[in-house]
Amino acid sequence: MTAPRKPGGKRPPCRSRSAVTNGTRLYLSPVDGRTEQARRFSDLLRQVEEEHGGREQMSVALQAAARAFAQLCVEREIMEQARAQGQGIDVELYGQLCDRIDRQARRLVPQKDAKPKLDLRAHLAARRTGSAPST
Repeated sequence: MTAPRKPGGKRPPCRSRSAVTNGTRLYLSPVDGRTEQARRFSDLLRQVEEEHGGREQMSVALQAAARAFAQLCVEREIMEQARAQGQGIDVELYGQLCDRIDRQARRLVPQKDAKPKLDLRAHLAARRTGSAPST
């Protein structure tokens, strides 16, 4: 049985799914989200989700890539803070972290060379008129 829809068409969170899936929690276990790192992770994740039209518009794989990107950014910022305070850091690890952030960022950007799919009617109409098909 599905839950009744709320005004505006959204269903309330399903009780048989995890709170992370429902979007009511960021982590599997309850975590005090008041730490600087937890707040920064949450901020970065929300920013990435907003860039993609909201969490509901993102695939599961894209949501996972966004979470990984946010977590890697937090880890990098922790290392940068330590360095700014005069502490030594593992430069090799820092470089690897930056490379991984770059890789995750690339996963979050849509492919530019992906051609939009045309429907058959639009294709045939474009051929008859000799104009460029609209997508």
